[in-house]
Amino acid sequence: MEQAIAGRGSIVLIRGEPGVGKTRLAQELVLEARKAGMFDATGRCYEMEGAPPYIPYIEMLQQSLRRGPAGFRTALGENAGEIAKILPELRQVYDDIPAPLELPPEQERLYLFNSIREFLERVSHTLPLLHVLDDLHWADDATLMLLQHIAQQQDKMAVLTIATYRDIELDAARPFARTLESLVRQRLAHRIALKPLPETGVEAMLRALTGQPPPPALDQAIYRETEGNPFFVEEVFQHLSEQGRLLDAQGRWRSDLQVGELDVPEGVRLVISRRLERVSEDCRTALTDAAVVGRDFGFELLQKLSDLDADALLDAIDEAERANLIVAADDVPVVAGDRALEARFRFAHELIRQTLISGLSLPRRQRLHLRVADTMEQVYGKGAEAYAADMAHHLYQAGTGADAAKTAHYLVLAGDRAIEGAAFPEALRNYDIAFSLQPAGDLGARADLFYKRGLARRTLDRWDEALADWREAASAYERLGNTEAAARTYDDMCHHLSWGLRLAEVLELSQRGLAILGRRDSAHRCRLLGYGGRRRVLLSGVRHDQAGRSHG
Repeated sequence: MEQAIAGRGSIVLIRGEPGVGKTRLAQELVLEARKAGMFDATGRCYEMEGAPPYIPYIEMLQQSLRRGPAGFRTALGENAGEIAKILPELRQVYDDIPAPLELPPEQERLYLFNSIREFLERVSHTLPLLHVLDDLHWADDATLMLLQHIAQQQDKMAVLTIATYRDIELDAARPFARTLESLVRQRLAHRIALKPLPETGVEAMLRALTGQPPPPALDQAIYRETEGNPFFVEEVFQHLSEQGRLLDAQGRWRSDLQVGELDVPEGVRLVISRRLERVSEDCRTALTDAAVVGRDFGFELLQKLSDLDADALLDAIDEAERANLIVAADDVPVVAGDRALEARFRFAHELIRQTLISGLSLPRRQRLHLRVADTMEQVYGKGAEAYAADMAHHLYQAGTGADAAKTAHYLVLAGDRAIEGAAFPEALRNYDIAFSLQPAGDLGARADLFYKRGLARRTLDRWDEALADWREAASAYERLGNTEAAARTYDDMCHHLSWGLRLAEVLELSQRGLAILGRRDSAHRCRLLGYGGRRRVLLSGVRHDQAGRSHG
């Protein structure tokens, strides 16, 4: 900007994914330019059939005309007749616009381009200019050619051009791709790549929106769902705020704030839906099936799930990749057997997947989830248990169409995997849901579930709830005659209570556990004897202290 003000203009190309802040950055630059005394104008390119050529330059000329009609006519000078070709309203404002020169068609465009460039030179001699071309990836051929023409002399003008464009795979044959390549190769433009915010940036954004630091769980959830895209962060925040899920009446974070999977707000859905409308019906169908599978999906699984034949599905995947809706996901771990060579893909953004899902009715979504679970069992066989969390998710989302016992089975497996991975809140969620599906008459399964939920609750410092679960588990094991499992449960309860010095309960439970085991040798019996002995030693120490104080 400083160089442009000094008469050495240039072009800056700002690229990034939709919503990452390209336009916002350009708007901030406009504010800075105004402070520096520059004259600014903004033109936008549009994704629509029949848009007039040069539309962003027409918009910038219209803005300039409205803001200073007298000076504008002076700046037009002898080029007024040519510029009126693309801005006919000039003839309604000024009555002295001459007719354009009659030139052969091959010379008309060059003369028009020279006229616009000379107009900009005259203006910038008096007032440095900032031009913003928004969404340049939608630009028509004529606009791109004019941009390149001006760029050839821009280093001799006090004109800074900021152009934003979407970070998408470019077809080398498209005019836009050729224009970018030419501008960069000739060193007529500088490029800036905008990246999504890191998690700390999302936290800072939420703090700025509310004036207070957000709860870490909310910060993490919004970052996970939006991947740091600023537009999506703000839309999700506004969506949750409007639902009353974030702040209380005093504007403070709700104490009962629950953060789960965040549904897609309407503003974000509209943005993404426009992208999805540009791909074929087969592509959207394949992507919808894949969206139900999850953020990552394998081609073989999708092929068995999809109603498209193999060739049509391959074409759909290729189309989705070109549209940057999905990307190859070679880094996705394959855990079930020997499927390491399976082609795998990932949605380019989680909100693309959620937008696809939001377009499905509940019955259709449930049917697809059930089909995914059935297909996973077909594809992975016994290895499907390695995908316990995914299986549990799909079966649970399938609703009443899925077998409740099978759903509970995979939920418990998923909880066990979560415990192994120290993901205790996730484990507790899985166990809680499994309880709602577990048949009441299956006493053994419910006893195991009570015991496992007690473990999860203990690790989350919910000790009293853990004890309640373990008491239920021990009682059930006793009724079933499973003495070893009952003793293990009493062992865990005593261990837990001894740390809290709840000595009377330790004695009661250790004696009950020992009574169940009888004289059978067991590691649990040794520990239960130890807990009882420790309780007596501690109590004798307490009596000794009390006696000493009474004699003192």
